Amino acid sequence: MSKLSRGRPKLSWTGQRLYESKDQSHSRAINNIRQIYTSCMDQQRLAQLGGTELVKAIEQMGHWPIVHGEKWQANEFDLTNLLIYTSVTRSMEIFLDIYVSQDQRNVSRRMIHVDQGNLGLGGSARAYYLNMTRYTKQMRAYRQYMINKILLVAEDAGEPRTREEIAKGVEEIIDLEKQIAEIMISEEHRRNYTRLYNSHKLSELNELFPLVDWDRYFRAVMPEDLHDYLNSDPDIIVNEMEFLKKLTDLLRAADPRIITNYIVWRYTSAWSFQLDSRYDDVQQDFLRMLIGKERKSPRWKDCSSAASSRMAYAASALYVREYFNEADKNAAMEMIRDLHEAFREMVTHNDWMDEQTRKIAIEKSRAMQSLIGYPDFVLSDEKLDDFYKLLKFEPGDTYAAMVQKTTKWKQDRAFRRLIEPVDKSDFGISSSTVNAFYSSLKNSISKMALIFLEDIIIITIIIIIINNNNNHKNNNK
Repeated sequence: MSKLSRGRPKLSWTGQRLYESKDQSHSRAINNIRQIYTSCMDQQRLAQLGGTELVKAIEQMGHWPIVHGEKWQANEFDLTNLLIYTSVTRSMEIFLDIYVSQDQRNVSRRMIHVDQGNLGLGGSARAYYLNMTRYTKQMRAYRQYMINKILLVAEDAGEPRTREEIAKGVEEIIDLEKQIAEIMISEEHRRNYTRLYNSHKLSELNELFPLVDWDRYFRAVMPEDLHDYLNSDPDIIVNEMEFLKKLTDLLRAADPRIITNYIVWRYTSAWSFQLDSRYDDVQQDFLRMLIGKERKSPRWKDCSSAASSRMAYAASALYVREYFNEADKNAAMEMIRDLHEAFREMVTHNDWMDEQTRKIAIEKSRAMQSLIGYPDFVLSDEKLDDFYKLLKFEPGDTYAAMVQKTTKWKQDRAFRRLIEPVDKSDFGISSSTVNAFYSSLKNSISKMALIFLEDIIIITIIIIIINNNNNHKNNNK
């Protein structure tokens, strides 16, 4: 096992100590991330709440047919409203994945991208749905998980349902998901970036996927100060045109009751660790059946990870201020400069590249940025709090309420970047992450602060990143 891998358990333990510290910070952001952790750890309060918050949230969408039975009426079905609610409260990728990213052909701007969505078991589990005979164990685990969790929701909603009734509805959900898996484009066919780049006007989505009122959708999920941007009918990228057409046909033919059951199920499944121990036990049984995980992770480990993912730069501030120093960062920068110089010298003297390829490789290496350790603003309470100024918690907020607030804050921040200049020095990941990354859009290497806690820089990784990056560039000239 590499030192990089051995860094991960230490990261979790470190997170527990930093989050449970009784020291009151002058930074509101740091106090907020500790509030997330503390609320996640407060299992007594979670037990008192039971499933009431989830039930109330579901009722905001109307009725859930599999739970509420005949109380659900077909005339209340509104796909746009369902997708709006699941997006702004839990950032779900149901049917479609809508996100903001740089334009691959003009990296100085960002655009809305519309891609195929995810499945209940994750995008990488598509094969489970396509070959249920081969993946009997996995699909059995998924069925039992769905049945057991929905039974709990029905109990908490005061809607008595038999296991047989729930099981019938679950089979319908899985059948719909199987049909979605069948029309999804496999990952091996998603490597042609030219095919994935389909530029359209935002208004054209109404023709490409007419089942959603897109003007209403975007005005609901985007902050109001971006409505002028919407009025300009901006360019967007639609990644999978074929999937969009097939999804339209599939959902038009599907029963709205089953579609509603599926959407609300996906929403319910996103409430991990936000409910009482009954729901956690169901989750653990699922993981045991699916991947052989015999016991729950320590609660503090899950809550530390959750807090870090909710407020990544606040987590960075905690780690960096406690463990990192400027000398380590400078030493890493010097090492990477030496690696770049050695790489360029190697390219200059090799005999297998043609002159044009050699020139491109050297230019790309010279232009590559190195983002090492952490962004400097996390060292300043004032700048850190300014970054999170629109994220506001109340003293009595529940853990689920904070998850919802951070979800909306992150979504609003992503959309606001549509009208902001592209900053190539933006790290994009937390300094508490133990890993190294390469971004082709920014042409940058990012190495996070915690790697250096092990007093090691993994030179091989950086050489591979630099080499693969230039190979990628040259293969796509």
